[in-house]
Amino acid sequence: MFVALQQLLSQSPSLSMSITGQGNNLTVVVMPKPTAGDSAALAQPLKLTGTAEELDAGFVEALTQFSTARLSVVEQVEATKAVLEAGRKEFASKATAAIKKAGKLSTASSPAPSSDDDDDQGQSTTGSTSNDGAPAATPDVGQSAINIFA
Repeated sequence: MFVALQQLLSQSPSLSMSITGQGNNLTVVVMPKPTAGDSAALAQPLKLTGTAEELDAGFVEALTQFSTARLSVVEQVEATKAVLEAGRKEFASKATAAIKKAGKLSTASSPAPSSDDDDDQGQSTTGSTSNDGAPAATPDVGQSAINIFA
């Protein structure tokens, strides 16, 4: 029994055991104390209820299975952490590469300032051109337009 307990203690800094009795049955609770970074699943205690004879026959096996399952959870948490860290590093390197590429593009070819701003409403359009390079056909603001239908 203590070999199985020692195996469980290799995964947790300490554990507590509680044994209570009711009638012919005993209830044994084994509670490993998880460390600060452990997941909530590792705080789950092992609770067994049975007669003294049943517990004598199956306690060590149940404790070994519990320890193995708990170790599996630890391994899963560690594997998940490794995958998340690898993804974080990959994302950071892609973001850095994209920023460098964008910086090179903006310094290599600086586009001329655009005159397509929406805030030049009400300003004169003298000298403006259409898309084909011809002067725009809109009258200047402030000059009276000639009404040919009057």
